[in-house]
Amino acid sequence: MDSNTNCIYSPTQITVEDGVVEIEATSNIKFRFGNQIITAQELYERHTSFEGTISSVRSEMASAISSLASDVSMKQGALSTSLSSIIADAIDSSEGIDESLASELMSVEMEKADESDVVDLSSSLMAAESSINSIEGSLSSQDSLAQSLSGSLSSAGDTISDLGDSFTDLSSAVAYADDVDATAAQLEKEISTLKSAQEVTESNLDNLVFSVKVQSKGACDGNKRLAWFNGVAYQWKTSWSRGINVIKLHPVTLHPVEDKNFDTCCRSDTAQEVAKMKVYLDSQTVGTTLIFVIFDEGVNSIDDDLIAKIEEYGSQFIRTIEYRESWAMIGVKGAAIGSVPEDHGGTGSTPNCGGGGRATKVIEQTYFAGKLNPFNSELTNRILRESTTIDGGFHRQGSWDGFVLGPGNYPTCSDRYGIAEIGKIFRGTYLRYIDIKVYGSHRGYHPSHYYDYKHFVIMCGDKCTSHTLESRGRNLAQLWDTIHGGTGDYGGNGDIDIPSDGYTVAVYIPSVCGANFDHSIVVSFYSFEGFHSSFQPTNHRCFNMRGNNNIGYPYARFKCWDV
Repeated sequence: MDSNTNCIYSPTQITVEDGVVEIEATSNIKFRFGNQIITAQELYERHTSFEGTISSVRSEMASAISSLASDVSMKQGALSTSLSSIIADAIDSSEGIDESLASELMSVEMEKADESDVVDLSSSLMAAESSINSIEGSLSSQDSLAQSLSGSLSSAGDTISDLGDSFTDLSSAVAYADDVDATAAQLEKEISTLKSAQEVTESNLDNLVFSVKVQSKGACDGNKRLAWFNGVAYQWKTSWSRGINVIKLHPVTLHPVEDKNFDTCCRSDTAQEVAKMKVYLDSQTVGTTLIFVIFDEGVNSIDDDLIAKIEEYGSQFIRTIEYRESWAMIGVKGAAIGSVPEDHGGTGSTPNCGGGGRATKVIEQTYFAGKLNPFNSELTNRILRESTTIDGGFHRQGSWDGFVLGPGNYPTCSDRYGIAEIGKIFRGTYLRYIDIKVYGSHRGYHPSHYYDYKHFVIMCGDKCTSHTLESRGRNLAQLWDTIHGGTGDYGGNGDIDIPSDGYTVAVYIPSVCGANFDHSIVVSFYSFEGFHSSFQPTNHRCFNMRGNNNIGYPYARFKCWDV
């Protein structure tokens, strides 16, 4: 029900052109007038009949009015002529008036009677005209009703036209939905094709990569030597497990070839075990991958020579492993120190256990398998490239970098200098050198105030000497002599005698009140003719010297941020 047009409709086709309403399926359209509801067809038929009746009434009334007007006009003319004649006769014949007065008065009365008839006729005519006006008012009302009907029909036409537009939009939406369905069907077909291709690809790539995982659990962690190849636990061939256990991997497939056990702990023939392990490590060619795992205890009887040979496989921790500490490594002969997966620690309560309470982790390396086996040699070569020969025989062993939050709190200015111990040099008769660069900065650049740059080199054989190669800016950072104390280069002909437990290399950073200089330290270390250990970097990466007034040597914390 349309409350604006009083029109009850259902979808149909209505057109309105030049005031003519054409209706199809009019039984579907109804109109309400008060409490009466009629169909459009019935309303149309009534309107047509009413227009015919109105036309006929108009024609008859016009004819009657015309006839009455004609009669009135004729009688008025005759009456006027007669009165004029009587008046003339009365004036000309005043004589004998008494005699003829009665007769004339009689005539006048008769004429008056005729005039009364005319007056009555005029009243009738006026009543007729009033009726005609009333009829014309009714006709006007009917015209207004017809116009209202025409407007209602026009509004209904507009509404149905809007419905037609809506149906057109709906048809477009249905067509779009059909297109979407077709696109979705095409996408499903393409996805099915891709899934088939994926299944084929996965089938072709099956077993083309595999992982090697290793973990050591020494006496402090439950006495286990653990290795997994592609998730499958390795079954050791050797029955004895205490000491250092070694698994050799195939140079191409990197699958296990053999395993060995060397009891480097505390047997009566431990010296022979150490010697056997040296021979075994020396017999391997550069690029050979060996897995090392300690069970129970493995370093009690090893010497510097064996340590150096293990370092040739990339170990950075073997020299500092303690009694009954856990240690594992996936080493490559010829690798730079620190360039291979390696882990150590120990959390148990067994007496005299090393590891510092640090839980060991599973270390992992991923290799290519199957048709991709040849690419394993590239993985090995990438590791070996860290040990590129430079400067006529020196081999780069590795690198380390760290960060210093410099002292200088403001406004109390109570910070003291700090020492950044960056690593150790161990005894040996072979040549090696350590290259150290220190970059310092405040808030911005200034030739002498807001930056600091130092470049040091330490040359060692059985003793060590240092030299400052370059210094720019504030001249803050200095080498620190950890044996004698004090700053400056290690002067003389080998000023530093390396202690049995190694010499600690350190950098001195002074306090600058309010400046809070920050420094980055970058270290590279090299050895000559072979892969002997040249330097063992610290495990710390950050030295926080701010607020160090109540901190003991080296006047630094090893945590810079709470992350």
